[in-house]
Amino acid sequence: MEKFTKENKLNYALILSGFLHLIFIIFIIVNSSRFKLNKGSQGDKDNVIDAIIVDSSAMTEKYQPQKNQGAESKLVLERQKKEAQQQAEVLLKKQNEEQQRLKILEEERLQAQENEKQEIIKRKRQMEEQHQRLVDQQKQIDSAIKKAQEEQEQVKLAAAKAKIEARRIRSEIEKKAQAEQKRKKAVAAAKKKSENTTKNVDQLFDALASPQNTPKIQTTERGKKGSDTEIKSYLNQIIQAIQSKFYDASLYKGKTCHLRIKLAPDGKLISIREESGDTDLCQAAVAAAKQAHIPKPPNKDVYQVFKNSSLVFTP
Repeated sequence: MEKFTKENKLNYALILSGFLHLIFIIFIIVNSSRFKLNKGSQGDKDNVIDAIIVDSSAMTEKYQPQKNQGAESKLVLERQKKEAQQQAEVLLKKQNEEQQRLKILEEERLQAQENEKQEIIKRKRQMEEQHQRLVDQQKQIDSAIKKAQEEQEQVKLAAAKAKIEARRIRSEIEKKAQAEQKRKKAVAAAKKKSENTTKNVDQLFDALASPQNTPKIQTTERGKKGSDTEIKSYLNQIIQAIQSKFYDASLYKGKTCHLRIKLAPDGKLISIREESGDTDLCQAAVAAAKQAHIPKPPNKDVYQVFKNSSLVFTP
């Protein structure tokens, strides 16, 4: 729209300039013709006045130059007209050339303006593309930094978890070591106690086998007395009950096992465990005892002897 308006203004200025030049040329031609005609008319008037006082021959002689002068004026007028026309053509040609030159200049100006506009658009697009590249690069950098931070946090978290796990494992190891130490102490104490108890029971069984001690024996540490016959008989019942569930006795020939048993008042086996002896034999004896049916003790005195006692098992 702006280009169209500028071209219209230029064309209007050129047309107005040409029109004014044409009016000026016509004005020159008209004034030149009027000047010649006035001069010719003045000469004729003088001749008429002179004709009043001269004869016809004199008039003829005088009229002839006037006629020649009129022809010359006509030629001059035609020449001036032709010159004016030529000048007008030259002027119009120059005007057209000037108009063409101005048109070319205007086109060049508009083209330069368009080129500048396109260059501005191109630079703007390049700047936008460069800005977008910078934005993308910054996003990539931010993403890489964030990822690195997340990985660092994960490493820290993993390290913290590993440290906690190491502490837990160390604590468990220490607890297990302490428990194992306590267990060993307890086993040693129990073994010592079992040995003492076994020794006492063996002494008791030896006493039961001795004729001198047949009537009565010491049955518990509390000083309660029981029948030696009943104690010996109940011991044989326990051993027979275990042997009834014990198989492949020949595999354990010549081996012994010390067992710790706990009985309920009704004879039910509360617990049984190995104290010493051959491990394989003890495991087989414990399994057989758990399957065996141990009879009820005949009385409280016998129960007091076997409620928590140690016995030697030999298949």
